[in-house]
Amino acid sequence: MAQAMVEGTSMTNLRLAEAFLERARARLDALEGLRSEADFSDVFREARDIVELCFRGMLRIVGIEVPRWRDVGEVLTESGGRLPDEVAANKARILEIHRDLKRERPSAPVDEVPTPVVKLLVADADRAISEAEWILELAQLTVDIVSRRRVPTTQG
Repeated sequence: MAQAMVEGTSMTNLRLAEAFLERARARLDALEGLRSEADFSDVFREARDIVELCFRGMLRIVGIEVPRWRDVGEVLTESGGRLPDEVAANKARILEIHRDLKRERPSAPVDEVPTPVVKLLVADADRAISEAEWILELAQLTVDIVSRRRVPTTQG
């Protein structure tokens, strides 16, 4: 039996990709609360998880399922040629964000960390949130282009 198709994309891949992005959006909503509680190590962990969910959605919409034991960033790098040109053009920044969020951060309570370090952690947390938001937008663009809900802009 043939799978239903939406403009060349299987409905299963579309639904799964959208489910990954919905989970990422839900987690993104929780990040500001973690930041306001100065729970910076959880901000980084959640931002990393959001980015990985987005990567899984981006890959799923182009028909690639990533096994749990594989690093989703590596699979995205290997499969970058299957992504829309508008998305693939951001490959360097995508990989930089992935590497940055995988880095370990200090996890001591804020009241035990010197003030200059806290300021750095706040800046890092803000950047992690911003990067997760950007990756989510890029993942949504990928889903929209591949499912033909949005026409890619011409690059010149």
